[in-house]
Amino acid sequence: MFIVQGKPREPEGIEKATADSREEALETASDFLNRGFPFVTVVADGRIYTVDEFAMTVKSAARRRSQSAPSQSTARWRR
Repeated sequence: MFIVQGKPREPEGIEKATADSREEALETASDFLNRGFPFVTVVADGRIYTVDEFAMTVKSAARRRSQSAPSQSTARWRR
């Protein structure tokens, strides 16, 4: 689970949302930024990330998934 927090400059008005995936959390964080929240954080992996830091974790996870999947040219098929 990921917790996304949008914080205005004043202490009142903090909004929080939960997401089930990294991609959904990044989309929610982007929505908060588009709505004008100057401070947006994502709580994940036991850490608090800025949106930029969290975006890098999404990119890294996608890269790891693509590298672990066998490519079509190297996959061996049994008949």
